[in-house]
Amino acid sequence: MGLPPLASGPHGTDALRPLLDTVLDALRTGTAARGGPLPAGGPDAVAARVAEAAGDILPDRGEPDALRVLVTALAEGAADALVTTGGTESNQLAVLLARETHGAHLR
Repeated sequence: MGLPPLASGPHGTDALRPLLDTVLDALRTGTAARGGPLPAGGPDAVAARVAEAAGDILPDRGEPDALRVLVTALAEGAADALVTTGGTESNQLAVLLARETHGAHLR
């Protein structure tokens, strides 16, 4: 019995393509559904949505759409953040982001 195509072999990357496409599409969908830097409803609502998306952890039968559903829920529930090394860096980054968001008239 040979190794599954995702494990190795000349067609391994071709076998990964559909999974990568699914993850990227789900990230895009979940991010758009979030609608901002923080998910709606707070941590309890996010936990409920992720638990619903995860479903039965050990189902009798596999769910073909499980990867898309779970990645979408995780992206929708994620909180955007950026960590900086200090206040000066944070302030400079804020000015750069404001300029990008509001255009050249801030110069």
